[in-house]
Amino acid sequence: MTTLATVHNTTLALGGETLFDGLSLQVHEGDHIGLVGPNGSGKSSLLRMLAGTIEPDAGKIKLAPRVHVGFLPQEIESFPDQAVFPFVYDSVPGRPELRKELARQERRLVELQASGEGGEGALVETASEVAELHERIADLDARFSEHDAKRILHGLGFSQQDHRRPLSELSGGWKMRAVLASLLFQKPGVLLLDEPTNHLDMPSVAWFSSFLKSYDQALFLVSHDREFLNEQVNRVVSFEPEGVRTFRGNYEQYLRQRDEESQLLENRAKNLEREKAHLEQFVRRFRAKASKAAQVQSRVRKLEKMDTVELYRSA
Repeated sequence: MTTLATVHNTTLALGGETLFDGLSLQVHEGDHIGLVGPNGSGKSSLLRMLAGTIEPDAGKIKLAPRVHVGFLPQEIESFPDQAVFPFVYDSVPGRPELRKELARQERRLVELQASGEGGEGALVETASEVAELHERIADLDARFSEHDAKRILHGLGFSQQDHRRPLSELSGGWKMRAVLASLLFQKPGVLLLDEPTNHLDMPSVAWFSSFLKSYDQALFLVSHDREFLNEQVNRVVSFEPEGVRTFRGNYEQYLRQRDEESQLLENRAKNLEREKAHLEQFVRRFRAKASKAAQVQSRVRKLEKMDTVELYRSA
């Protein structure tokens, strides 16, 4: 099982409130992790921390070598001045830079051929650079193809005519769809999605759900759509009043485990209360009898050492 990211003993406080303290978590290939909890409990902050946009107050986050993180926040303030398709297609890390470097080396090759500067050695070296860049670009194009970019755009509701539209012409919701398309196209090793269905219609949600089910890398998902969340996740990280907890399984299995834990705690608390009542009754009844002094003291000591059970608090 390949570990893609490790969250080690992290602590984060915002606005004077500690969101989590000593949180540790390993993220493996194929983990689809749902983050659940009330608003303001730290779900989005954990995503931002994983994305590197904020730093933990303590602890560290470590990514495996060459693991790319893709982050879809709930809101994005600025967008580049690009058309939809180039925005998605060129979102693959390194693709624009490779093309620029290829153009630069090809210009240099033409200049060397015209001037003869540097002799045959410089010409051969530059020609080799050009050939290597073509090879790297071809490899990138095979892994991140135009066909895949168009397929994702179509799945998220974009028409062929939309591909040429500048992002500046789109509504906020369609801009967010374009950003989501770019992230899905990049296939990041760790995909962070904060309420990704907010701007999608039902056909797009259905397509998106199918896409994520076959996503073989790691993803974190925050969603108010409990049915969608349940379909996608195989682990749950829950921000509970008593602290951050982790559970195996989907959202329904998490709720079931949580209910079972709560029932066990309630039963244990009731049993302890009954035992405590019996001990206190004995102490009250026989406190004044010298013949029962040893038994009374034994029960007093037992009362002092009795465990307490803290029930789950409502969020």
